[in-house]
Amino acid sequence: MKAKRREDLKENLDQRSDHELLADEREEEEEAAQGLILGAIVRRYDWVLGHALDNRWAVLIVMAVVLAGSFLLYRSLGSEFPA
Repeated sequence: MKAKRREDLKENLDQRSDHELLADEREEEEEAAQGLILGAIVRRYDWVLGHALDNRWAVLIVMAVVLAGSFLLYRSLGSEFPA
């Protein structure tokens, strides 16, 4: 029984590594098809998205500051319509 389980586990690991290799090859083909400029944009987007997801509180704080600043600027702007 144990020998069969070991063989099954070994086959599963081999299949998983084959699947990972296929995914890596597919990713490389997609990058090659994208070209230089789009590939650079996608890599930058992945990097920014990763950092944003890792630092959610910082993103929320920046969003709140931008929202508050926008409101203050809106309030300080005049209007051409008589009140």
